[in-house]
Amino acid sequence: MVYWNWLHDGNADERVLERVEPLRGIVRVANDRDLWLNAEPDGRLWSAMVTLCGEWGTLARLIENPDESLTGHERAELTRFVERQEERFRRAQDALTRTGLPGGGGILAFLGDGHLEFGDASDFCGLLLDRPEDPDRAPALVALAGRKPAGGWAVSMRSRKGLAGRVVSLLKDGRKIRGGGHADAAALYFPAHFTESGIRESILTALAVEDENTSETGVTLGDLFGGLDGFNAQGNAS
Repeated sequence: MVYWNWLHDGNADERVLERVEPLRGIVRVANDRDLWLNAEPDGRLWSAMVTLCGEWGTLARLIENPDESLTGHERAELTRFVERQEERFRRAQDALTRTGLPGGGGILAFLGDGHLEFGDASDFCGLLLDRPEDPDRAPALVALAGRKPAGGWAVSMRSRKGLAGRVVSLLKDGRKIRGGGHADAAALYFPAHFTESGIRESILTALAVEDENTSETGVTLGDLFGGLDGFNAQGNAS
């Protein structure tokens, strides 16, 4: 959408604009999905197509037919996928562990291995973050742990205020625990000897540190020393 707006802001001639015009609809759908606006009803179905067909398969479809309108066959198959996905999501919500931080900090929603399939993470996390049944219990961070074939752990994390990226920065050490991603869509990779409970406690520790770092300081050094005799204006003990 950024590039689309740039082209239409006087940075392309009419010939280029005519070439990209057939993509107007799919750009709108992709932007809606990327920003989780949930204004385009077919955004979920297009996300399912990427999961089922892969990025290259979806691109091949758009090369052949750039229209965002789904064919009858496409809509039927993608709707069946989403319905099965919704059933997985209902079971996964029952298995969630929700943990608040001491002092009333944000809630961590943690899900262990074996409940979701490939391609479920973004939609499931979006459900918890953007459409919670109880808005008062909406999590600040969703973490989905899964065993990798080699035995280690991959933990997908989603947030809405940059929290996922900050948790990665706090926990990754470049040796045993690796991580990366973006501010609100990031991942951590733990060695095989970690347990699900150990991973969850590690994330909670990082959240507690983050909560402490962002809390307003109640008492400053100036408050402590301002009334003491012998503490001069430069802040030095005389």
